[in-house]
Amino acid sequence: MIVRVCVDDSSDQKQEIAISAGAFLGRFGDWREVNRRWIRRLKADRLRYFRSTEYYSLRGEFAKYRDPVIYPKPSGKMAAKQIRDDLESILHDSNLIGVSLVIPLDLYRTIQNSCDAARQIFTDDPFEMAIQSLIAECVKDSIRHLDSTRLAFFCDDGPNAGRISSTCEAYKALNPNAADLIESFVHRDDKKFVSLQAADLMAHLGRECT
Repeated sequence: MIVRVCVDDSSDQKQEIAISAGAFLGRFGDWREVNRRWIRRLKADRLRYFRSTEYYSLRGEFAKYRDPVIYPKPSGKMAAKQIRDDLESILHDSNLIGVSLVIPLDLYRTIQNSCDAARQIFTDDPFEMAIQSLIAECVKDSIRHLDSTRLAFFCDDGPNAGRISSTCEAYKALNPNAADLIESFVHRDDKKFVSLQAADLMAHLGRECT
């Protein structure tokens, strides 16, 4: 058996405040139930997919909530938030294992510049550190909760897809024992995969905590 792990990241536009990474781990049956309920909830409001950036900006699938006639302020934002809250509840009620990691960038750079030893550990790219740490936590969760089941990682095929994959390969090279649990790492269209939409939601929920 292989467990599907879906990964996504989030940061402020200029990457000055925080970087977060989120993931969900689950067996096929757990993902199937989430997929069924997620799609049904979106269809109730005639949405094809969920993407956090479109939710926050009321663009794309959420553009209709900007209509000042149908949704006078603040009812549009409230309607959109209800959808996101419902999706979050679906995840909360599921058997999936959620993982979120947030790096406040000011703190990261302070620690990085504190001494030579810290500079050797904390790379110049905090995104790399976030993704590697997230992968490490997923591997630990497989060992602790899933009988060391091998993990199939998925990320969306957006701008950071290549960076995430190369970071995963770097992690495997540095951690050969843990690498045995990583079955694969592939890219998929997040508009078509509920599991990637869930990881996107987790990453953004993590960044809201900063």
